Amino acid sequence: MQRRMSNAYDVYVGFPQTFEALRTGVITSRHVQEIVKASDGLPVEVRPEYEAAALERAAITTPPRLAAVLPSVANQIHARSISERHQTARQHRSVKVRDVADGMAELVALLPAVLAHGIHDRLTSIAVAVEKADPDDERCRDEIRADVFADIALSGAPLGHGDALGAIRANVQVTVPVTTLAGSTDSDAELIGVGPMDVETARFLAGGEPGWDRVMTHPVSGAVLAVDRYRPGEDLRRRLRVRDEHCRFPGCRQSAHRCDADHGLAAADGGKTHLDNLALLCKGHHRMKHAAHWQVVHQRHGILHWTSPNGNTYIDTPTPILRFYPTGGAADGARFSGTTEASGDRSSGDDPPV
Repeated sequence: MQRRMSNAYDVYVGFPQTFEALRTGVITSRHVQEIVKASDGLPVEVRPEYEAAALERAAITTPPRLAAVLPSVANQIHARSISERHQTARQHRSVKVRDVADGMAELVALLPAVLAHGIHDRLTSIAVAVEKADPDDERCRDEIRADVFADIALSGAPLGHGDALGAIRANVQVTVPVTTLAGSTDSDAELIGVGPMDVETARFLAGGEPGWDRVMTHPVSGAVLAVDRYRPGEDLRRRLRVRDEHCRFPGCRQSAHRCDADHGLAAADGGKTHLDNLALLCKGHHRMKHAAHWQVVHQRHGILHWTSPNGNTYIDTPTPILRFYPTGGAADGARFSGTTEASGDRSSGDDPPV
């Protein structure tokens, strides 16, 4: 109770706009937690600017989605660049062990986010391959991940699972401004699903890749306008992954590379295989959409209008639009593009399912 009273006082004093939005029911306490959490390290003098941008997004999205975009919003307002802060934070990287009960221990590594998520994604990919190779394996995925991690750390290879595992690669999506890659500017890069990352790491990753997608966005709204690549390939699928980043069912955060491309209007009913009629859905929500008769209407800039079987409505806005924060001349008089289309369609029922 003491902690809750202290947190309430901090919000009342330090985030007056957020407190008022909570008091009037515009946002929930979960939204408040994410807004305060993402402000950690922001100078006090820029907090009102950050708070206004955060509340604009909080009014039209769920707390988990808000948590994914606020670090980028805060980073664009922060006086120090992510590269400067990252270099300071890197000095605290470490690996620690803590003994727990029954002969077990926790091994905790504090690493740059791009490395930590890359390691976890690769362990997951190997675990999935092990499950497919041995359907009778009784271990759950977490157990397999832990065993493979121990094998690699102690022996340098996942022992006893075949040579094909050596070809598995982690899947990490990074967005980098082309001027940053060229070295003419130090605009921050983005580790999708996590937040800003330092430009040195982004340039290093780009140097080892055979090809990169070029993404063109609206200068004010941040909406994805086009995605292309000089080499031929799955252009439409790439555009979809860049725009959606994850499952588009309200509240879901399943990664894009583990999702299906779903037609809003089924192809059998004349729906076109076009970006304006496609959205990424994880396998579970893809099946549920059809089995439970959820309805979805595609609006401009990839905004989805969902209607549940009992008539509740939810607006899901693409993460790139939520993440973008106008700066410089573009910010004068500019408003978040999703607001005019989505803020008036606040859910008529409970919060979207997570």
